[in-house]
Amino acid sequence: MSADSGIWVFAEYDEGEISDVSLELLSEGRRFADKLGEELCAVLVAHSVLPLSDRLGDYGADRVYLVDSPLLDSSVELQVQSLSGLIRQRKPRILLCGDTSFGRDAAARLAAALKTGLASNCTALDITQDGLLLQTKPVYGDKASVTLICPTARPQIATVVPGVLEMKRSKTAKRAEVIRVEPQLDSGVPCARVIRFEKGDPKTMSLDEAPIIVSGGRGVGSRENFQLLERLAEVLGGVVAGSRMAVDGGYVPPTKQVGQTGKTVTPKLYIACGISGSTYHTMGMKDSKVIVVVNRDRNAPMFKLADLGIMGDLLEIVPAITNELIAISESYAREGLKKN
Repeated sequence: MSADSGIWVFAEYDEGEISDVSLELLSEGRRFADKLGEELCAVLVAHSVLPLSDRLGDYGADRVYLVDSPLLDSSVELQVQSLSGLIRQRKPRILLCGDTSFGRDAAARLAAALKTGLASNCTALDITQDGLLLQTKPVYGDKASVTLICPTARPQIATVVPGVLEMKRSKTAKRAEVIRVEPQLDSGVPCARVIRFEKGDPKTMSLDEAPIIVSGGRGVGSRENFQLLERLAEVLGGVVAGSRMAVDGGYVPPTKQVGQTGKTVTPKLYIACGISGSTYHTMGMKDSKVIVVVNRDRNAPMFKLADLGIMGDLLEIVPAITNELIAISESYAREGLKKN
């Protein structure tokens, strides 16, 4: 591979599965690689994760670098150390990472180690014909955006917000070539290591990290009625949010506001209850993967964004959905007990 050539994706995984954001980045990386006529490579920095390589090929990876050592699972410092050595050797043009807690940590350390630039929290990417990565990110509290380039230093590193890119299998999917890499690690003990992972309480999860959001507006009517949304969110394993009108009405705190003057979110599922759909609100959630709208006003603008629209009284519909989900969950639990 020639100097400064190739698109790389730092592939994260969780509970034995490649993360969605890594597959999104591979899908976008495939487009860039085809445009430039270069290779798309995924990098797995972990121990004993070979079976995951096939899935990376499904989403366009030509090659998978499997950086394998039992020391890597517990230390981001050692992962960055091993990856920076591989980057210096292979000289990729671009490295894409998910804008996750781990991805942000690793990307910042890599940029410092390699003396290159980093654009974090990107919401869109593009590439010029001569290989300059166009990195768009929000600024001024999400009220504007800016597009950055890194004209000279390599690799060009960007972290991308989960959910903003399309995830799709490659039309030319094939089994990726797997190259095992044995990292040369310093014998010194890292400053920090991971002891264990614990799932956070959905009730305290940040809105921009939540995969499922149940949001309410003025149509909910009262703080007491909002408890119906909280119950649905609890059953789904999601979090509650609200429009500006819900915040002004005291239904939810300002930290839970979605919209132009609140948080911008891109969950897998966004359920909007009693929200009319003003531009101020939709600017903060329009890129959600699936949008479900519950509203009794058939002319509510929110229905224009809906993948599924339910017209009716949310005070009847939301409890009905919640009860049905509970019944389904209990049914699966009973079937599981029978099988055991």
